[in-house]
Amino acid sequence: MFGSDRKENSEDEKTRHVGVVWKNVTVKGVGLGATLQPTNGDILLGLPRLIKQLFTRGRKGVGAGKPPIRTILDDFTGCVRPGEMLLVLGRPGSGCSTFLKVLGNQRAGYESIEGDVRYGGTDSEKMAKQYRSEVLYNPEDDLHYAALTVRDTLLFALKSRTPDQASRIPEESRKEYQETFLSAIAKLFWIEHAMGTRVGNELIRGVSGGEKKRTSIAEAMVTKASTQCWDNSTKGLDASTALEYVQSLRSLTNTANVSTAVALYQASENLFDLFDKVILIEEGKCSFFGPTQDAKAYFERLGFECPPRWTTPDFLTSVSDPNARRVKAGWDDRIPRNADEFQAAYRKSDTYKANLADIESFEGEIEAQRQEREAARSTTKRKNYTISFYKQVMILTHRQFLVMFGDRESLIAKWSMITFQALIIGSLFYNLPDTSNGVFTRGGVMFFILLFNSLLAMAELTAAFESRPILMKHKSFSFYRPAAYALAQVVVDVPLVFIQVVLFDIIVYFMANLARTPSQFFINLLFIFILSMTMYSFFRALGALCASLDVGIDCVHR
Repeated sequence: MFGSDRKENSEDEKTRHVGVVWKNVTVKGVGLGATLQPTNGDILLGLPRLIKQLFTRGRKGVGAGKPPIRTILDDFTGCVRPGEMLLVLGRPGSGCSTFLKVLGNQRAGYESIEGDVRYGGTDSEKMAKQYRSEVLYNPEDDLHYAALTVRDTLLFALKSRTPDQASRIPEESRKEYQETFLSAIAKLFWIEHAMGTRVGNELIRGVSGGEKKRTSIAEAMVTKASTQCWDNSTKGLDASTALEYVQSLRSLTNTANVSTAVALYQASENLFDLFDKVILIEEGKCSFFGPTQDAKAYFERLGFECPPRWTTPDFLTSVSDPNARRVKAGWDDRIPRNADEFQAAYRKSDTYKANLADIESFEGEIEAQRQEREAARSTTKRKNYTISFYKQVMILTHRQFLVMFGDRESLIAKWSMITFQALIIGSLFYNLPDTSNGVFTRGGVMFFILLFNSLLAMAELTAAFESRPILMKHKSFSFYRPAAYALAQVVVDVPLVFIQVVLFDIIVYFMANLARTPSQFFINLLFIFILSMTMYSFFRALGALCASLDVGIDCVHR
């Protein structure tokens, strides 16, 4: 899959396995608060916000009442080579997620990010513009369509990231490549038995938590990102499942020769041993960064004592807690007591000097390979998206049909409700007379038909917010463009909306004894269909413009 039979030496593959180096990285923000996903309105407000920032920067009294700017990460330096795994340890709120987002090139939402982060000699700005798919950040939640099976989820990812013929075996078709790759990752992550099971959620029964985590890893493997960041990915898993999960990450790192960073708040000793390096973050400051086998001895040299039966991760996270740490006899006055002192002690240590030497050595290796890598990139003219816009629309349309028909219970319930409501409205206006007495009542029938089909489209507002996190995740993975997703939704709407309009209109139209001529019936049907499609698009656009569901509902009510 990543070996010689997959043309690892092709021009496209020479741009991979680059590692990541960060120097003097300092991140500042406005503290904790609600983080909203980007909307279409952010595009329009980008320039006004920039102008406001330029005119208000440094002026006292401007923006009174706003949270003060604080340093989230303070002067971080280190590197992760290809094939290495970095464990990020720290208590909640210490800055672990921010550190992973910076490594994953997710820079939105911060006041400023200083310092330098490079991926094989390529700066973060160029990486975001030209090679976004090479850097992956995966949040702690597993974001998948619950109605899709594991196979459908992974196959869609494969279809969107299937390379051209230059990176495949000669005469191997796209379908053969996808099936071979799918079979390989199913075996690698022990999910062969779950391929036909729906992913599931709180309402739809599906795979277990561990299987869902491994599905997320398999999906990330499809991207072939050279740098991967996983934020608190063992949340909600028991110890054995968490160990299997990290073992899967270890397999991915070794097989694909990528750089992997994982933030964990709890880790067993067996899990800790799977990592090559560890970084300990306390209040936004780096207390330690180095090989995992050196971490325990380093803090013992500072005067701390690891109690019996404590795991190394528990020991590392306890040293900054006055109520949990154990100090050697006679060392009470010499140990570091706060984050600043821990950072200062680390800067004076031999471990820090070895870290700087490792960075210098790694940068030398990168520079030696840089010309070949840049030549390969210029030759391949690589883009963020692997497949064309047309193919993106095609595979998204197929996936949307699978999502709709995968949740058959909801679809059948919706069509049953439409039929039931049509019978009720039809019975209210049953067999209207063809005289002047029925003129006003016929207007009421048409109003109910239009109103009912318009209100049905309101469900798209909730659906837009439910699917937005998955859309943003897939966009960051460079699976497809958001425009292709929007177009695919319209294509899928055409037959489904037509079915529900026909189902409702036929019952009400003939029960109410409206004009029984083909021309008037089909004109009525066409008008209702166009109105329904318009309302679906309207509520979907409203969902794209609003930052939260509450704001969207408030806009509807007004």
